[in-house]
Formats: sequence, C-alpha cells, structure tokens
Amino acid sequence: DYQGPAPPSGTGPHQYIFLLYKSAIPAPQHDASIAVSDSGKRKQFHLRKFEHDFQLQLIAATSYTVIG
Repeated sequence: DYQGPAPPSGTGPHQYIFLLYKSAIPAPQHDASIAVSDSGKRKQFHLRKFEHDFQLQLIAATSYTVIG
C-alpha cells in the first residue's frame, strides 16, 4: 500500500524523487515488497540492479521537497 510522505516534525527538508520507466519485458508477478516502516531494507534497495534486472529505461523523473 502506498503511504505518502510524512516526515516527522522538526526533521528539516526531505526530498522525494519519482521515476517513470518503460520496460522491455512484462512486469513480474510476485508479492515481494518492502514495508514503509522497514528503513533497513529500503536502504539496501539497489536501484541500478533493479533497472538492469527488469530491463527498465528511464522515461521521466521529477522531485519535490517536504519540510518536516
């Protein structure tokens, strides 16, 4: 489930980046996910490996900042 940005009060600015990809292969059908609350696993996510493994081509990107 998507959980929008909600930085704790007083923690300063937090940058959020959205990436849009085009894939050369069908999306995998599995239940693997990383919980929003599991910061350890989120920190270990390797974006470049994910892009390579699923043959992703970056189409667009944007970002915004939320002040906590």
